Amino acid sequence: MKPTHETDDTHETTNNQPTPSTRDDVVEIPVQPPRDPTCFRPTDHYLQRLHERVPERDRGDVPREIIKHGHVERQAWTPSKFAGEPGHPVAYTADVNAETYTVVAALRPSGFADPETKHAVLTVYTGKPSHREGDR
Repeated sequence: MKPTHETDDTHETTNNQPTPSTRDDVVEIPVQPPRDPTCFRPTDHYLQRLHERVPERDRGDVPREIIKHGHVERQAWTPSKFAGEPGHPVAYTADVNAETYTVVAALRPSGFADPETKHAVLTVYTGKPSHREGDR
């Protein structure tokens, strides 16, 4: 996704005084989670769980339909020191063939800026998410 406006190298603080922006700034901006399944790549863990937990007849519909049409909510997360840049997990939940499934994906910041960078699909399971943002 390309920016729709030009930006400069400053941002305003709460007292409306400009301060220099650095690459170390951490800015949390609410974004619309992607709904296009081609914006994601499956992890090995996800593929294993898909085969273990989803009937063969539903394996194409579960990730595709849930990402396109499911309810989305952020998931509580403590990043692993070994995780690199996995992104923040969100849960997509919907019913497919009368069964409720949740697909958890990591939304990577670079995935919004570079169409070549994909968000990661982490896991799939039956039922609704058990941990929401802030729940521990």
